[in-house]
Amino acid sequence: GAAAAATTMVAAAAAAGPGTREGATRKDVVTSADLAAAVKWSEKRTASSIGTPSVPTVTWDDIGGLEDVKAAIRDIIELPLKRKDLFSGGGGGGRAAQRSGALLYGPPGTGKTL
Repeated sequence: GAAAAATTMVAAAAAAGPGTREGATRKDVVTSADLAAAVKWSEKRTASSIGTPSVPTVTWDDIGGLEDVKAAIRDIIELPLKRKDLFSGGGGGGRAAQRSGALLYGPPGTGKTL
């Protein structure tokens, strides 16, 4: 997309080196790190302006109790990601059928976002 094209242009300008234009200085050169920082800033700004929810930095250790519920969620979500060999093949040969996901429901503030 646009970011890849911009990265290519920045790489070409960096390869040409500073001073290729009359009066160019080192601060006139945009590096790929500059571009990456600008893209990250732009994505964050756009996401916050349209109201995209932020993902909290919560771990399983932050959730007290409910060990049986946490274990069930881990079996449904984490196990197929970590052990693909157990779920490939659609259930044949003693393998478990591949799940399509999980639906978490409940009132606000009950921890569904984790």
